[in-house]
Amino acid sequence: MFFLVFLLLFPCFSQAKTSEKIYFFVVSQNYEQAYNTLDSLLKTSPQNAELHFLKAFTLQSEMADFEDFSKKELFFNSIQKAKNFSENNPFWQGKTDFLEGIFDFKQKKYFSACFSFKKGAVKLEKVLETDSLNCEALLDVGIFYYFESELLSYVPFVENKKTEAKRLLEKVLNSGSNLAFASGIALSWIFLWENETEKAYSLLVSFEQKFPENRLVLWCKAEVCKKLGKKKEALEIYKRLESFFSQKENHSEKNLAVLKKNILDLKKVSD
Repeated sequence: MFFLVFLLLFPCFSQAKTSEKIYFFVVSQNYEQAYNTLDSLLKTSPQNAELHFLKAFTLQSEMADFEDFSKKELFFNSIQKAKNFSENNPFWQGKTDFLEGIFDFKQKKYFSACFSFKKGAVKLEKVLETDSLNCEALLDVGIFYYFESELLSYVPFVENKKTEAKRLLEKVLNSGSNLAFASGIALSWIFLWENETEKAYSLLVSFEQKFPENRLVLWCKAEVCKKLGKKKEALEIYKRLESFFSQKENHSEKNLAVLKKNILDLKKVSD
């Protein structure tokens, strides 16, 4: 479920050129270039809420990628500045709520995370009332609907919004916006969970052609390949991921342990 929540990070910004740069750097997982670009812009626009949100978004993306939360103070500093400079803007207020929820989710503070997600969703639903084509709001609300429906699936009289969630995500996927990647990854995980694995595989192949080293794509594709019986392909992907993480100084022991287990299990099946 975390990979779905992680995609709430991906933004769509009003400053087109800046957004395209930062989005490309983060999707390419080149975080240093994203920081350098943002720090340069913040020197001339220190009260720009959007730039502070972007900084928090990049920090959260890097921390989640490597399971290393040593930059959490920088993250919360950027979050606070984004809130302070967007006091009357429900869009940015909603987005910062979601970022805080993601951080809490990763710390296993699920009640606090759900509270932040709900706060953010309410604000972004208001945005959609006046701007029904806002892809950023559509993406976050769509993922939240699915996440909420999954968590509350055993609670009676709670509306199941999974169908509506997929409709919103597919709307973003087909919009041509730079959020097609995030919505496509979200849908790939959903298709995997709902046993529509061929759909997931098709989406992931197209994204891998554009971003061949993206770890979000590779993790999901490996899981899909396992379910489809493409064990050799899954094994190769896990080996690629293991090679990457083992070479990083701040590598995640958790990620490496999961990868080693998956590789071992697949080798046993192959032998």
